[in-house]
Amino acid sequence: AGVDYNHNASTSTDEYYNLIAKTDWDNAPGITESEIVLDNDAGDYRQVIHIMKADVNNSYVSVIPTYSEMNTSKYQTGTMLDQANWIDQNMDGEVIGVMNCCLSWYSGYPADRVGEPLGFMMMNGEIMFDPGNCGYNYGNVGFPTCVVINKDFDENGNPRPDNIPKVEMPQIRSSADLDGWEDTVIPVSSGYIVKDGVNQSKAAHKSDPAPRSVVGITADGQVVMMENDGRQSPFSAGMNMYECAEVMIAAGCVYAANCDGGGSTTFVSERPGEELQVNCSLSDGGERPTTNTFLVISTAEASGTFERATLSTDYDYYTPGSSITFNALGTDAVGTKVDVPDD
Repeated sequence: AGVDYNHNASTSTDEYYNLIAKTDWDNAPGITESEIVLDNDAGDYRQVIHIMKADVNNSYVSVIPTYSEMNTSKYQTGTMLDQANWIDQNMDGEVIGVMNCCLSWYSGYPADRVGEPLGFMMMNGEIMFDPGNCGYNYGNVGFPTCVVINKDFDENGNPRPDNIPKVEMPQIRSSADLDGWEDTVIPVSSGYIVKDGVNQSKAAHKSDPAPRSVVGITADGQVVMMENDGRQSPFSAGMNMYECAEVMIAAGCVYAANCDGGGSTTFVSERPGEELQVNCSLSDGGERPTTNTFLVISTAEASGTFERATLSTDYDYYTPGSSITFNALGTDAVGTKVDVPDD
């Protein structure tokens, strides 16, 4: 990411960070995860980033919105892990990743509706929440920037027109903004940090470093979740909006939006051979219950047949000439542990 930590927004975007380490996982068909460690030349501004990419062109991949227990009669906030486990137990498919989107602790928001979604929400073609029809003055609380997954065919079997992409990131404030092709709508933010592939946050170059949660989309139909650990120097300093936009552009995003950050920032994933768990370093020391989530599901079946080996060591860094033992974890396509064949 190009950034000057003297906070001079007029400087060039020469490379500031060096890549220190990158670990990749194939979590499930169409779903990958990476942990990236960066630092500057001086070695005093370390950053830890987690990125999950979900290819919604893959028939086994679903990206959905959630809120605590999906209960419209009793809205409440919930931790990311609790919300993910509830979906795992009550819906089809396996939760592979989840990240926070919005937080409903705002002045003027009805106290008895804290936990209610903060923007227009759809799943499986059904409206889950419409800010334009919620029964009170929604005001400026809502988040209109949404990730939209469009249907491949309409109810009559007609294919989606070429001018409507599989995944897009429009502004939707109410059902009046729909074009009829929407299958899933997830509210994520109030505005863009990347638009048409361009960093929109140069004016925010001086924004404070913090833990960040960011969602974006690529031109070829992938949805990208990015989480940046922050407020934990020297482990991870946290990024400003300009840097977040640069990271998303480097990840191939043509649109990206910042979600609620700080103590809310949480990244949960299910890596090969592991259970669903928090895989980031939380700045508050524990999970903060928040409102709606951005959740990635795989509907692929566990075959029990060896598909790949995930390699690891007990050390992230070691000196030249060291003797290192590598471990090979055998899994099927969806990450279920299986034996590695003798050959």
